[in-house]
Amino acid sequence: MAACCCKKVAFVFANKTICNAVAGRRRLHIVDYGLNQGFQWPGLLRVLAAREGGPPEVRITGIDLPQPGFRGSYHIEEVGRRLSNFSRVFGVPFKFHGIAAKLETVKPEDLNIDRDEVLVVISLCHFRLLMDENLGFDSPSPRDQVLNNIREMRPDVFIHGILNGSYGATYFLTRFREALFHYSAQFDLLDATVPRDNNGRLLLERDIIGRSALNVIACEGADRVERPETYKQWQLRNHRAGLRQLPLNPELVRLVLDKVKDSYHKDFVVDGVQRWLLHRWKGRVLYACLLLNPKKPIVIAITLHATMAATPVDDCTATQDHLALPYIARILMEEEEEEDVDENHPALLHAQRSFAQILYSSSVLASALLANQSDILAGVTHSRSSVKDSGIQSMPSSDVFNFKAADEVGSFLLLANNEHSMDMSSTAFFKGMEEANKFLPTDSNLTASSQGQAKEKSCRGRKDRYSKLEADVGRTSKCQEAGACEEFDEMLIALDNGSGKNNKKGRKNKVQVIDLHTLLVHCAKAVMDDRQSAGELLKEIQQHASPTGDATQRLAYWFAEGLEVRLSGTGSQVYGTLTAKGTSAVAHAEAYQLFMSTCCFRKVSFLFANKAIFNAVVGRSRLHIVEYGFHYGFQWSELLRWLAARDGGPPEVRITHIDLPQPGFHPEKHMEEMGNRLTDIARELGVPFKYRAIMAQWQTVCIEDLDIKPDEVFAVNDQFNFRTLMDESVIAASPNPRDAVLSNISKMEPDVFVQSIMNGSYGTFFLSRFREALFYHSAFFDMLDATMPRESKLRLALERDVFGWIVLNAIAYEGEDRVERGETYKHWQIRNQRAGLRQLPLNRETVKMARDMVKNEYHKDFDIDENQQWLLQGWKGRILYAHSTWVAEAASYHC
Repeated sequence: MAACCCKKVAFVFANKTICNAVAGRRRLHIVDYGLNQGFQWPGLLRVLAAREGGPPEVRITGIDLPQPGFRGSYHIEEVGRRLSNFSRVFGVPFKFHGIAAKLETVKPEDLNIDRDEVLVVISLCHFRLLMDENLGFDSPSPRDQVLNNIREMRPDVFIHGILNGSYGATYFLTRFREALFHYSAQFDLLDATVPRDNNGRLLLERDIIGRSALNVIACEGADRVERPETYKQWQLRNHRAGLRQLPLNPELVRLVLDKVKDSYHKDFVVDGVQRWLLHRWKGRVLYACLLLNPKKPIVIAITLHATMAATPVDDCTATQDHLALPYIARILMEEEEEEDVDENHPALLHAQRSFAQILYSSSVLASALLANQSDILAGVTHSRSSVKDSGIQSMPSSDVFNFKAADEVGSFLLLANNEHSMDMSSTAFFKGMEEANKFLPTDSNLTASSQGQAKEKSCRGRKDRYSKLEADVGRTSKCQEAGACEEFDEMLIALDNGSGKNNKKGRKNKVQVIDLHTLLVHCAKAVMDDRQSAGELLKEIQQHASPTGDATQRLAYWFAEGLEVRLSGTGSQVYGTLTAKGTSAVAHAEAYQLFMSTCCFRKVSFLFANKAIFNAVVGRSRLHIVEYGFHYGFQWSELLRWLAARDGGPPEVRITHIDLPQPGFHPEKHMEEMGNRLTDIARELGVPFKYRAIMAQWQTVCIEDLDIKPDEVFAVNDQFNFRTLMDESVIAASPNPRDAVLSNISKMEPDVFVQSIMNGSYGTFFLSRFREALFYHSAFFDMLDATMPRESKLRLALERDVFGWIVLNAIAYEGEDRVERGETYKHWQIRNQRAGLRQLPLNRETVKMARDMVKNEYHKDFDIDENQQWLLQGWKGRILYAHSTWVAEAASYHC
């Protein structure tokens, strides 16, 4: 207390507030949660004794947990006796009532509240010990239950002091990092204000700060009682509980500022932010205090509207410093406050030594926890569907809808090199050099003029070929499969050989230019008829293909890999190895961070789905989303942000996640971790949230398995995943899994079914499938080459772990091992109608938002179009993705 101002500031803030509240009144009742030693109250009794008109009657109800090892209420009774002695000395009428019980169990009726007395409720840093949603409590959690009880008490003022830290997270590594950052400031504070050889400091570090750090790191479940949250998170909790924040008293703030400035170290700072009184040490917020009282019932709706229209939008934007809203980051770590820390600072090194001792003393438990984290990272498999990222373009009329996924992900990932932000224009020259050099002859004896002629002619041929390809792209989607194949073959014409004079005798030296597209098609044909010829063609392709070359070389590399696996007949073994081995979550997240920042496909799909669901729940208080195979759940954090900021408050949200059992790791743990991340985000945003996971084959999940409530808005969402369902070509029984899922959705009668599909018709027969896949992925690799640096390791990981794997599966595998079974949006339209689903018209606002986002933020060759109530996305005229919304045939829909 003598060296650190934090506790003293909290006491002055609370006592001055209570004196102001009781001015002119004769009776005062204080309800103190977490009484501890009652150090605060003698100072208040002294001030009340000296006030004009005499002191009021004071009643303190102290609520604290029963202490283990002796009579539980003894500690509280002792505090009450000491305070009674003080009050007698000061001449203040005084009564004390002690309650030894769990804080959340104390109801208003237990307090004997008299309405003619001033009622003050206070808690200084004790609610951090309450359990939260992470332990699986039914709603409300003990933390929220206490706040609800305080609202029902209807105090004149509720003084809430908190320890500002976000190291109450579920995941050990996130919690450890944040705790290290928080306690670094604590130890630095002590080092600057208390002598190092002081026995009192040693006792404080061991019995208070050290014990707290030990509990944060070494304990889990109900044994971990240290669960602090940031002041912004508490602000959302208080608001959700029906408590209204009061403005700070300017006179009180000046009093505190002067006291800190005159009596304490210069690095202590006290300031007011969003009606919170913040206590900082060198910029790091350690404690915070605010004042609240219950909202008046008559004006709850008015207050809520006004708040949502003005303040919470800004508050919600501000709280994004602590939110992991592109869900990618939750896989790696929760956000922490960005502050500069000297790694060689003595206090930080001192804190690290203390943490090292804690970790050493808890080595067994820590090892187990780290092993679990490692399992989660290592267990993320090659998904059977594209990984989802979170992100929505800004909604009109509210800043809270700004999409921040790509920017926030970078700060979460803490990338060693910021490859995705590389200046695209600075690499354009080198990219052009590579384009030209690939057409140069390999004979080093050619003269410069000969090289220049060959290069010029080759480049012209390549340009002509792609010009024809782009011109014919728009027509291809309207052709039948056979016609499309013939048209595609015509576009794959080999380039003419360039020639030039090599010597005075006029000897001609031919320059051979390889058309990899044509070679690939010929090789695919040979795989069916002449395996020896196929092997020779494959070797020629592999000589010119490269995973780090230009778009054509990269495309050829992965198609050659697929052909090689098919020739060797090891498709099923390779598939089993890939799905069991998988790739790390970090690699997936980093690669998708780059993909989201340069490619609009995922952002548009998330915008389309979230906007449809957001519109469906307007004016309703409960929302249930069923998601088929969302894997990382990147989409939902942004929707939760939207719902948290809507007028009238957020609805209750329930997400049911249906995913396939995956080989090679524990799927239950994967789904549980995902649910925990979403729960953390919902809690931070103040959205009532429940999560349920179902691990089963999608076609086996029926309406009876989903616990659908009649009063909730029911939404079904699929983001490109139904393409992996088996169809008629594999399952002869009727209905096949693909139709069975659609039929089940129709029976669920959702308020909206959002479907996003990959627009590719790979077909049943190998050759037609190969041609269509080559045409489809030519556009994809061309898009990547135009928007991402070739030397980027993240691009290489994306092509290897996502697009390359899709190519490999479509080409090399047959039967049930081939899970890539895309269909065009027109085929899906027929399937949906046959299953009893009725298509909804496109929302014009959503279409405009998507068009504006693509036009203003992305490469000019990205396309957005409409056809038959589908929102279409493409590249240079080739339709790659499509999105639509549906309801059951007999249902009504109001947008």
